[in-house]
Amino acid sequence: MALITDIQIIQRGKNDSKAPPDGYVRLPQDMREGAGGDYFYLCYRKDPLLQDEPVTDILVSGEESIPGHHKDECCFNSGKNYHVFFRKEILGVTGIGGGIEEITFVSGKSRELPAPAGFKKVDVDLNNKQGGRFIYLCYREAEKKSDVPLLWEWMKYIDGNKSIADLSMPSTHDSAMWRANMNATTFASYDSARTQYLNLQQQFLAGVRLFE
Repeated sequence: MALITDIQIIQRGKNDSKAPPDGYVRLPQDMREGAGGDYFYLCYRKDPLLQDEPVTDILVSGEESIPGHHKDECCFNSGKNYHVFFRKEILGVTGIGGGIEEITFVSGKSRELPAPAGFKKVDVDLNNKQGGRFIYLCYREAEKKSDVPLLWEWMKYIDGNKSIADLSMPSTHDSAMWRANMNATTFASYDSARTQYLNLQQQFLAGVRLFE
């Protein structure tokens, strides 16, 4: 099953049924159900080809930032300043396999709501201090394969007696041409010039040892 690679929270007025952003799926659960006011919906995007890093963790918090996590800028609970945070990781760098493949919600009149079978519940009531129903975000992870070596460790599995001439070294071409780096150059408007979606540190952690 394809993994989720991005999350957006969208705010809609009453009776507003506008479509989600292009390429995203909108879940039907109003994240402020019963609290009145605008509706808030979680939208996610999947990438079957995994050309983008998968989401591997989701949190709900009123903190300004959480180390290692992206913050969605839509505040869906002003009383607690709640935002959705999510972490994205490079497959083969911090783990092989894994990633989040499905998101859902549970809601009801009780705080003690179990997650659906196979799902993890983020134990934060989205409606806290807002009234309305108890609502919790839940997600299901893909199977992890912890017995597979991490990509950045590949050199330790090479026979130390081998000559470098006998190795095929992982390398990248136009190594510095990733989007954020291009934005600071004259190449910013040329998508066709982009050759990487990982920065240099991420490429190194993915096992690359020759940069050009």
